[in-house]
Amino acid sequence: MNYSQIIKRSWKKWSILFVVLLIICGGVLLSKMNQQRNKTKVAVPVLIYTQEIESAENEYLRPTVNIMRKMGDAKPEKLAEIEGSGYPEVGLSPDKKDLLINLGSKLQVLNLKTKELSDLFIPKLRVVSASYSSDGKQLFIWDQDLTDFLEVDKYFVHRFTLSNRKDEVINQGSTNLFAGRVWRDDGKVVLMRPLGSAAHLYFYDLANNSISRTVGDPGFGDVSTSGKRMAVAKNTIGDVCNGYGGDAVNAYDIIDPVSGEIVGSIGVADNHVDVVAFSPDDREVLYYSEKLWENSSDCGKNAQKSYFKKDISTNTISSVADPMQILSAWNSGGFLSTQEKDPDSSMWTLKFNNQAILTSDMDIRVIAEYYQ
Repeated sequence: MNYSQIIKRSWKKWSILFVVLLIICGGVLLSKMNQQRNKTKVAVPVLIYTQEIESAENEYLRPTVNIMRKMGDAKPEKLAEIEGSGYPEVGLSPDKKDLLINLGSKLQVLNLKTKELSDLFIPKLRVVSASYSSDGKQLFIWDQDLTDFLEVDKYFVHRFTLSNRKDEVINQGSTNLFAGRVWRDDGKVVLMRPLGSAAHLYFYDLANNSISRTVGDPGFGDVSTSGKRMAVAKNTIGDVCNGYGGDAVNAYDIIDPVSGEIVGSIGVADNHVDVVAFSPDDREVLYYSEKLWENSSDCGKNAQKSYFKKDISTNTISSVADPMQILSAWNSGGFLSTQEKDPDSSMWTLKFNNQAILTSDMDIRVIAEYYQ
C-alpha cells in the first residue's frame, strides 16, 4: 500500500467519524431546543359556549343554537349549528379533541379540529347520559325514557366502542331514573339518581354489571375528573340572596364517591364556600370563600372572593393570590368565564378572563372551559 492510499483511507475514516459526531451533536441540540420550547409554551385558555340564534316558536319546541369557541385572545369562532336542539348536554373527550353532544334522541360528535359534526349513536329509548372511559376509547351510555324520575321505567345500559362504533347492551331492566357522571379507571361509573331538587349517589360496577348505593348516602356534588373525589355539602348558613332555599353552603366533605369514605373537608365559618377544581392527582382542591350580603338590596353586587388551596393528604391550607395560575398548571377550566344578565334590559353578557366578549338578548351558556 502506497502513501497516497493510506492518506485516502485515513481521510475516509475521519470523515465518517465527523459525520457521526455531527449527527449526535445535532440530535442533542435539537432535543434541548424542544425541551426549552416545551418549558416556555404557555397554556391557552379555551372557552366553548352555546349562543341562541333562533328562539322556539312555542314552549314545546327548542331553540336553535350555535356552538362557539373562544381561544385566548383570538376572536370567537363558530364550530357548529344545532337546529332545534335547545341546550344539549355536552361532554369533552379526555384528549380534548372531540365534543360529545347529547340531544336525547341521539348522540353526535363534533371534531374540534375539522369542525365536522356527525351522528354517533341512536338509543332504544332516550339518551339520559354518556360518559367517556378514562382512556377516551369507550362510552358508558344510560338509555331510558324521561317521563318521571319518580316512576319506574325501562332502561338499557350500553358500552359503546368509539373506534369501530360497536354497541353492546350490558344491562337492562326497569328502575328509577339514573344518570352516569364519571367513568373511573377502576371500572366503576359514578351515578346520580335525581330526587326533586336533590340527588342520591350511586355507582355502577362494570365487573359484574351491578348498581349500588354509596355507603352513608352522602348526597351529590362536584366530582373530580377522575371520579375519585367529590365535594358534598356538609353545613349551610343563612343567605338572604338565595330565593330558593335561603341557605348557602359554608363547608364541604371531600369523599370517595364509590366507597363513601370521607378523606377531608373544607370550610370557612360565616362565609359561602364553593369548589373551583381538584388537582389531576386528586391530592389538592382549589376553592373560594366570600362574605354573604346582609341586605337583600346588595344581592346584585359581586362579593369579594378569597381563594385557597388545600392539600387533602396533609390537611394543609395555603392562600392563593392567582387562581388562574393554579388552573393553568392543573389544565383545569374553572372560572375562566362568567355570565351576567342585566335585570333591567334582560341582556346577557359573557365575560372571558374578565373581558366582555359577547352581549346578546338571546340565551348564552358555557359548556366547556379548559387550557391547551
